[in-house]
Amino acid sequence: MKYVLAICAIVKNEYDYLLEWVAYHQVVGVDHFLIYNNSSEDDDGTTELLNKLQAIGAVEVVPWPDRPNWRWRQGVYSRPQIPAYYDGLERLRNKAEWVAFIDADEFIVPMREDDLPSTLKLYRQFGGVGPNWRMFGSSGAQKKENLPVCKRFTMAAFREVYANRHVKTIAKPELIRRLSTHRPFLKKGIFVDEHGREITDSRGIHDSVSYDIIRINHYFTKSREEWLKKITRGMADCPGIRPEDKFFKSDHNDERDTFILKFYDATVQGMHALASAADIKDYPSLNKNATHSRSKRSSRRTQRASVGHNARRTQRILDVHLMGDFANRMIQYMVVRRIAAEAEDCLISNAVLPDWGIDHPVLPGGPGPEIKIPESTHRVNVAEIAQLLSSSEDTRLNFRSYAQWFPNFPELELCRSMFPANEREYPGYGPEYLVCNVRGSEVLDARHRDYVLLPIGFYAELAQTTGLKLVFMGQIEENVYCHALKQRFPDAVFHPSRGAMADFQTFRNSKNLVPAVSTFSWLAAWLSRADRIMLPVNGLFHPMQEPTVDLLPCADERYRFYLFPINYAVTVNEFENAHRALQGGWRCMRSEVIAELRTATPRWPRRLDRFVSFFDEKFYLQTWPDVARAVGAGKFGSGLEHYLKSGFREGHRRCFPFDPSWYSMEYPLAALEVGQGDYVDLMHHYVEVGMMRGYEPLPNQLGMNVTPNEGRRSRENESAVLRNGEPQT
Repeated sequence: MKYVLAICAIVKNEYDYLLEWVAYHQVVGVDHFLIYNNSSEDDDGTTELLNKLQAIGAVEVVPWPDRPNWRWRQGVYSRPQIPAYYDGLERLRNKAEWVAFIDADEFIVPMREDDLPSTLKLYRQFGGVGPNWRMFGSSGAQKKENLPVCKRFTMAAFREVYANRHVKTIAKPELIRRLSTHRPFLKKGIFVDEHGREITDSRGIHDSVSYDIIRINHYFTKSREEWLKKITRGMADCPGIRPEDKFFKSDHNDERDTFILKFYDATVQGMHALASAADIKDYPSLNKNATHSRSKRSSRRTQRASVGHNARRTQRILDVHLMGDFANRMIQYMVVRRIAAEAEDCLISNAVLPDWGIDHPVLPGGPGPEIKIPESTHRVNVAEIAQLLSSSEDTRLNFRSYAQWFPNFPELELCRSMFPANEREYPGYGPEYLVCNVRGSEVLDARHRDYVLLPIGFYAELAQTTGLKLVFMGQIEENVYCHALKQRFPDAVFHPSRGAMADFQTFRNSKNLVPAVSTFSWLAAWLSRADRIMLPVNGLFHPMQEPTVDLLPCADERYRFYLFPINYAVTVNEFENAHRALQGGWRCMRSEVIAELRTATPRWPRRLDRFVSFFDEKFYLQTWPDVARAVGAGKFGSGLEHYLKSGFREGHRRCFPFDPSWYSMEYPLAALEVGQGDYVDLMHHYVEVGMMRGYEPLPNQLGMNVTPNEGRRSRENESAVLRNGEPQT
């Protein structure tokens, strides 16, 4: 029978770390270790340790001493790592379904499942998967401690740190044609990232870094003392030694990450079992102090057993799939907690937020049927889901939604208790400051059209009306927007990012806040105990622009609401033109007016005949492939027939070429009128009044001006449909 997953690794003087590394990977499902021992004769005890582990069948060891060069079919190598990999590949080619080629400071972490074999089932159709590194730093440690590595080092690099783009190889050995340190080259099939996207870079670099399903914790530096010892060993894949100062370049301690500790107790138990079976005495990280500290912690296994008992008793389980980044996952967890509270005796499965110490393990039995919630829908029906869970004592449902609908959130104080403020470690700015959060990445590159930058003039107005000193904190980067902020406000405080948790908590713990248009910034403000929160009702927060999202706490007296015209994200280099169109367009509005925007009927309702005048058959069928298929199958005579009978009523309203982003910048009055609720959206504005004013739906240079004649050509043929009555909106 083949091994499901084997590890092939080369080690040199790793005595203090190998027992933990082997025990951990046994816990997560590795069933064979092929270890190439490159240690010298007078090593640190590594050779003796490996021999003892081999004697009890825990590992297979291949002596692999240094030599001047290594001749192999694939070439001549000056260092031993790649030749060891090729030798291991031949030994394991017919013995293992998957082989991971990693180092002894790398730990493969299953993020969604509890083990690696279950995780790898997701990649059966591919030749290999390349998990990203998560680089861990020294956590400020100067000296080595006698504790397992995963317990000592819990501070990691931001996701965007370049080193995290590296991947390592887990692949089917029979498909591997050639190997490098970071990736395989396959005879057939493709090498993919955790989400099934092909990794094409020959160096094993992948720009899309994610940690949703599987990753590799890379404990590269450890403590300063261990780094100095490490660099004397040299490197297994290239000549020379690492420079001493690389420690400071690689010592990333940006944010806390304790996810791997869910396996900690089982790992320590496995270490004791291996040490006992192999007669390994006084192993450093299993000394008395470590054992004593371990006994003080509650046992993960005990917790799992308790949870398992409750699960067997009630069988009401809500399986959770947390999506997105930091604050998105927090919001989803808040809503899940409310659902679980309303469904009696409901347990939560698979909700892990390591930054907050929240860990609901995957409960046995597999996920239940998925609740049909489109990912674009945030307005989940909490009462209905709770009722489904409570319908019997044997109910299990699968929840997947961003759930950004404020009325569904639990009480504020409960949410604050889920995510403590920790003001001692992260003090905020006092009452004399107005703290403006600046977000980067997805906001600066216009990745999401509703994540918009705030105009610099808006900050200037707030500074003038409040008399407070401005602080810009967060992702203060080298770009034209941040440069413009510094030029406009030379006396302001600029507080650069110190990691997601530090940014979130420092902003949250300040007294006067201006959130950026992002869920990260919004949630930090809402959880805060700030005196004043100046919320721009803009982009994602604007109910006329993003009606499926509700992040407007209209009854919260801390908030002042500033209503913006409709506008969409542009890249950072285009912000000046976009903001010029907005200048003077925002207004401080009463909360009652803001609340009415979501519920009030637009001043001018949508009218089918107006939209039909601009109908473009070709555009409509290209935009709505489901309609094109229905027309092709003969269910409708044309796209226009579908639009008249059901498309307009069902929301297929994009029926001619129209650029809302350009339109909002080109015609600020239109953006203002839509923003205040006169029209449903910018396209509605154009067909009702914009065309009569001489507005264009698209930039002129595109040569695609739309005139109200496309629909007229076939409207006569569909007049019978119109005579039956216009759909109501």
